[in-house]
Amino acid sequence: MWREVDTGRPAGPGAAGPPRAEYDPQTRTPAQREEAKAAELSAAGLPASVVTVRRMRARHRREGVWGLVDHRATRPRTTLGHADERVVAALREVLETGRERSSGTLGRLRLYTERLLASSTGTGWCRCPRVRRSTGSCTPSPTGAGCWTVRASAAGA
Repeated sequence: MWREVDTGRPAGPGAAGPPRAEYDPQTRTPAQREEAKAAELSAAGLPASVVTVRRMRARHRREGVWGLVDHRATRPRTTLGHADERVVAALREVLETGRERSSGTLGRLRLYTERLLASSTGTGWCRCPRVRRSTGSCTPSPTGAGCWTVRASAAGA
């Protein structure tokens, strides 16, 4: 596909012969060939702008086929996601200290973790909203909005 924009000849086995008129480097500028490829892709049901074609060609020249791969699928994943390291460390410390005691409640875990974070990072840095049991729970899963995530229960949703 990208070879066709560059040379005018379609890629693939047995792709010999004269260049297609809309991709002929002798009569068309690179911008015109990119426009033709964007129109062809859009007509085939793959909407693409000229800028997208230009970006994809540049990545293909730079990295080969690997440059065209969606790299979101290749990123390493962690079990903690985007959790704030300070909250994770505080949770681990609270859980480790309370290992010999009863497992307690989520409320106690939240309270002890908030106290530990307040003593080490400053008061009010991380607060969990109070949530009634019938509408959901407040879990130690930090997100971008705060340190805790409120998850609705099936009954409250």
